[in-house]
Order: sequence, then structure tokens, then C-alpha cells
Amino acid sequence: MLLELIKKLKIARKRELDARAERMIIELELDPLLSSPIEGSKTHTIGNDKIIVKRGVNRKVDWNLFIDLANELPRDLLPIKYRPELDNKKLEAIKDHDTALYHRLRDHIISTPKKTAITIRDLDND
Repeated sequence: MLLELIKKLKIARKRELDARAERMIIELELDPLLSSPIEGSKTHTIGNDKIIVKRGVNRKVDWNLFIDLANELPRDLLPIKYRPELDNKKLEAIKDHDTALYHRLRDHIISTPKKTAITIRDLDND
């Protein structure tokens, strides 16, 4: 039973990778045929299908230079977002050193399990 499920999973993953590769090739062929802005989206109606083309731009910042320039801008015009993020290492340190504080913090943290990841490596080909 277990070996059969592993075999099925390997076959399904292979099909998934093949389908993804085929989809990417088709998208590359469609891309020049469908207009859209450099950044944003455009919807095309073709036959009974709505085709949505989305394009974006990745931006990276040299923070050392950017901060110097940002100091010259009024605070409300700064093109920077700050997003609070839980620091799990510090939370674990608090748990180890101050359990009372940890319990107070824990009451305001929602924990949900992540999806289980299963990796299969073919021992014959490793």
C-alpha cells in the first residue's frame, strides 16, 4: 500500500512538472500576441474566454544610498512600507527565559499548521 502510494505520487509529480513546462512554453508564445501595459493588467475577450494578462516589475533598492535620499523627503512621501513580522527566534528565546511573558504574548498569536511537505528521492539516481 505504501509503495503504491509513493509510486502514484512520483507519477503525479512528473505529470505536474511536464504540464507546468508545457504551460510556460504556451504562455511565452501567447505573450507577444496579447497586449498589456508594462506594469498592470489587461483583459482580452477571445471567443468565450477572458484572457487576463498581468505584468509586473521587480524593484530592488540599494538601502545605503536610498536612506540618505529618503531623509530629504517629508515623512508622508516616503515610498517605504513597514510590515510587522513575528520574529520566531526571539519568541522562542522569550519562551525559554520568561514563560510568564511568553504566555501573555501567546494569547495574541494565532498558530496554524503548515501543509506537510513530502519529498521523494530516487535512491537509484542520487
